[in-house]
Amino acid sequence: MRSLRVLVLAGLLATIGALSAGATTITYIFTGTVSGTLGSTSFSGAMLTLTAVADTGSIVTGLPGTVHVDPVTATIDISGIGTMTVSNSDYVFDNQPSNKVGYGVNGIPHCCDIIQVVDPAFATYGLNTAIGPIGNASNLSVGDWVDVPTSAGLLSLSSYDDSTFQAVIGAPEPASMLLLGSGIAGLVAFKRRKIRS
Repeated sequence: MRSLRVLVLAGLLATIGALSAGATTITYIFTGTVSGTLGSTSFSGAMLTLTAVADTGSIVTGLPGTVHVDPVTATIDISGIGTMTVSNSDYVFDNQPSNKVGYGVNGIPHCCDIIQVVDPAFATYGLNTAIGPIGNASNLSVGDWVDVPTSAGLLSLSSYDDSTFQAVIGAPEPASMLLLGSGIAGLVAFKRRKIRS
């Protein structure tokens, strides 16, 4: 009887281990230099860091060559403005045939993809591994970023440049995210100065 209990317990532990090994927390980080409004507050040339946390076990394959994950928990930090959470359901996607990775929010006036970063590396990316940072281009969907509901009010952007995407395994601590955002902002500023000179 004791050996049966040990066998059942070992089997149960192996099953739990296998299930937890199949899904991992992943953090998707989008950055850019933005201008726009949050409620009645205008801002220009601010650093935006959007952080979306998901579970790789929730990644879904859609049309051929497309993958997405939802729901995700997303926060937006805009330098000089503050940090907020996105109120509506949202998602991160990769459209492999178009070499695009992006972020979208459901139920907004210009539904739904509000960030799209293009790079050949995304042709084979499946949203389930670490990658990047990749980018330094304009966001193709800035025109769709209208009245995005957040915990701090409606957020609309009129420009979104130097768009960058990165995915890291795990959920970074807030201090790590601040350092990462500052580091990326520094790289963007350095590159801008180098291009202008």
